[in-house]
Amino acid sequence: MVLVVALALAAGCTSTSSSRYRRPQMTPEELRSYYDYPQKPIQPEVRDKERNARWQHQFVEFEMQLPPDLDGEAVKRYREQAAAARKKRALSISFEYTVRFDYYRPTGPGPHPLVVISPVLGGRTIIEDSLCRHFASHGFCALLVHRKRPSIRPEEGLAKVEADLRKSVLRVRQALDWALQQPEVAPERIASFGVSYGAIINTIVAGAEPRIRCHVFALGGGDLPNIIMSSAEPLIRSQAARIAQAQGWSREQLREELERTVKSDPLNSAPLLDPDNVLMVVAQFDAVVGTQYEHLLWRRLGKPRRIVVPLGHTTTALALPFIKAEALAFLQGKFGIQPKDSVWPTDLQFHSSKRY
Repeated sequence: MVLVVALALAAGCTSTSSSRYRRPQMTPEELRSYYDYPQKPIQPEVRDKERNARWQHQFVEFEMQLPPDLDGEAVKRYREQAAAARKKRALSISFEYTVRFDYYRPTGPGPHPLVVISPVLGGRTIIEDSLCRHFASHGFCALLVHRKRPSIRPEEGLAKVEADLRKSVLRVRQALDWALQQPEVAPERIASFGVSYGAIINTIVAGAEPRIRCHVFALGGGDLPNIIMSSAEPLIRSQAARIAQAQGWSREQLREELERTVKSDPLNSAPLLDPDNVLMVVAQFDAVVGTQYEHLLWRRLGKPRRIVVPLGHTTTALALPFIKAEALAFLQGKFGIQPKDSVWPTDLQFHSSKRY
């Protein structure tokens, strides 16, 4: 477990005064400029994975276009390390300059809406696979943008955390560039779906990416420095302590350095989004991201429609069938799609939007 994972797995058990909650770190113009990148032709490698009666699954990979301040000596070293490493290690290292994603396209006639999915942590889990198949089976193209499971050494410092966040946003935007070149994708019907760290990334993307119209943010939160600092996860606390020790920082100095260095934050994007086009899922007993930070993001988003499940962060997986059905219905409604069948009973009560 490493500090950057705290952005996805930080526990919110320690109360934080609302006076300490973060304000946006960028203006809208600064935000869009910060996540901009050179526009160059995409040269993808596309591999067929599987096919059934409802959808076709492909894997796509291409070089990430990096802004000049990210495309420096560090990327050169990563390329050299990848060239010298064994295959599995090389694939992990090359994530630093590569865009990779799974793409599901329905077999029926298009054009189809597209949902851009960011993974919980990185790597592959049954949650992301389930989401892709769910949406593809109901006529959506699905784009699962991969990240490696993040790692950071104490000597790399907090700048690596910020660089990884920024690259995660660039990957999503450039994967979308490719998808919008596909004739089966309806460019006016683009949505995003993210869970936990994936929701954090997709919320940041939302402020920089006007092509994505609607969003489902599940178990995401805002105010990343305080999420990290209030973590009750022992391994995250240990990693934070190692970085502080390596740099000679006190706990308060670590907080100050996080606030100074980590510019990327969902709270930057929140004021820019239309709450009518957002659906949030909040876990009432979240000891991972922290319920208080989920509600903070909800308030900053303008109090969009909110599903509150009476579960913890990981146990919310028990409600995944319900969440998938609610997300599908939400996006179908926004895109004017008539549901072909009922995918979940409508009389469950744990989705009411309880106030805190």
